[in-house]
Amino acid sequence: MKKTELTNYQGNEILKKRKSIRAFNDTIPSMDDITSLFEAARWAPSSSNNQPWRYIYATKSDEIKFQKILDCLMEGNQSWASKAPLLIISLAQKLTNTGKEYRHHLYDTGAANMALALQATSLAMQAHTIGGFYIEKVLNTFQIDDALVPVVIMAVGYPGDINTLPEPLRVKENVRERFELDRLILK
Repeated sequence: MKKTELTNYQGNEILKKRKSIRAFNDTIPSMDDITSLFEAARWAPSSSNNQPWRYIYATKSDEIKFQKILDCLMEGNQSWASKAPLLIISLAQKLTNTGKEYRHHLYDTGAANMALALQATSLAMQAHTIGGFYIEKVLNTFQIDDALVPVVIMAVGYPGDINTLPEPLRVKENVRERFELDRLILK
């Protein structure tokens, strides 16, 4: 169960630079940059080209909607995510375009989220996916019917000063480890 730092990774530089940061600065991304995030997600692969991902987002300039998304997060995530200039709710459509059960909806939405995260990295931003949120609160707050399931909330923005974070989060900010390949590849 040994973990290693990412320093020995020899692949794509964007993957190497992608990080789940918690310290953001106040700069709100331009509308062109925000659109490019969703455009990257739009081109992600999906089973039978169903493209089941949907998004709700707000920047800090839309204080009411931003706060609604922030309030859906569990308290431990609200403290640092409140500093991000952009919050995005990722949702997955549970049925195919022909109305059949779509068992790959979460997988495909994850691929779109990764494309969005990599696009953010290419624009000198970072996207931190957050699983600690209240699903029912998202559904009720945004009046989402049961055809969609909330997957993650993402805090997106430009890196900020890690010294603004409380000590336990500051320590996490400086560590980036991954399991060894022999743990991930089953024999």
